[in-house]
Amino acid sequence: MRKLIVTITALLVLMVTLTGCSGNKHEDYKEALIKTENIQSGKSDTRLELEMNFETEGLEEEVVKGLKTFEHVVYEGHNTFNLKNENLKIESRNFVSVGGLGINLDYHQDGDQIAIYVPMLGKYLNISADEVKEISTENEKFNTFTQVKLSKNTIMALEESWRNAFEAEDIVKGEKSTMETPEGDVRVVKFTVTPTEEKIKDFVVSAVQILLHDESVSELVEELSGTEELLVNGEPVTEEKIEEQVKESLEFWSVEEFVVTDFIDVDGYIVQSNTSFAIRTQGQEPGSMKYMKMEIITDNYDIEKDQTIDFPVLTETNSVSFEGLQEGLPSTYENLLE
Repeated sequence: MRKLIVTITALLVLMVTLTGCSGNKHEDYKEALIKTENIQSGKSDTRLELEMNFETEGLEEEVVKGLKTFEHVVYEGHNTFNLKNENLKIESRNFVSVGGLGINLDYHQDGDQIAIYVPMLGKYLNISADEVKEISTENEKFNTFTQVKLSKNTIMALEESWRNAFEAEDIVKGEKSTMETPEGDVRVVKFTVTPTEEKIKDFVVSAVQILLHDESVSELVEELSGTEELLVNGEPVTEEKIEEQVKESLEFWSVEEFVVTDFIDVDGYIVQSNTSFAIRTQGQEPGSMKYMKMEIITDNYDIEKDQTIDFPVLTETNSVSFEGLQEGLPSTYENLLE
C-alpha cells in the first residue's frame, strides 16, 4: 500500500507541473497560470526526462531487472488542438522511451471519432468515443479504472490548490528578455517559483483530499475496498485510511529540489515552462522508489490561433477495429487487453 501511495503522490506533483501567477508579481503569475490553463486553441511541445532508483534489496533477479527498465524514461510530445467549437479536434504525436526501448504513439480525434496508430500492426485503431465506453463496460478491469472521470469542479479545485501552494516570497520576477520560439522572437518576463518542502507536502495532502471527494474516485475506492489492490494491514481501505497513509508516507519524503521557471509573454501567457524536481524517500519496503528526478520543458505557441488539423483517411487496409486489434496483436500485447 505504501508503494502505491508514494507513486500516487509523486504523480500528483507531476500532474500539476504539466499545467504549467495587473498587480504584484504574485497576482501576475497566478493570472498567467489561469490564462494558460484555459487556452482553447494552439500547439504545445513537451519533453520529459525521468530518472528513478528503487529499493532492490531482497528482491528476485527478474524483479530487479524489471525495475531497472524504469530507471530512465523519456517522453516527447507534439500536440495541436482546437477546443473552441463543439467538434473537438486534436492531433497528438508522442514518443516514449523506457529502458532504451522506444515507441511512437500518434493520437487523432475529430469530434466523436478517434484514430490511434498502433506501431506493432502498422495500422490505425479506428474507434469512436461511444465504442470506448462500450469496451470499458464489457471489460471488467478496463471499466474499473476508466470509470474515473474527474468533474470540472474537481479539476478547478486542484488547479486552485496548486496556485495557492506558493506565496509572494516564493516567486521571483526576473529580467525581461527576448525568447526564440517556433513563431519567431517573443518578448518575455522570467518568473521563478520555488515553493518550500512544507508547502509541496501540504499541496499533496490537499490534492488527495480533493480527489477523494470526487464522485468517480469515491466510487472507485468503494468498489476496490477489500480487494488485493487496496488493503492496509490486511484490512479494507477507506478514504480516511488513504489520507492517513499519504500523510505517513510524506514523512519519508525529502524534496531535494523543486524549481519552476516560466516565461510569460506580453499577452500574459506562459510560452515556456521549465520544471525540475528531485525527491528522495527513506525507510521504504523492497521494490519502492528511493529517488526520483524529473525535468519537464513545455513550449506553448500559436496560442488561440486557428489550427489546421487533418484526421487520417481511414481505409480497410490501413485501419482496424478494436476486435481486429485483439486478433492481430502479438500474444504479449493481447494479454494487456484481457
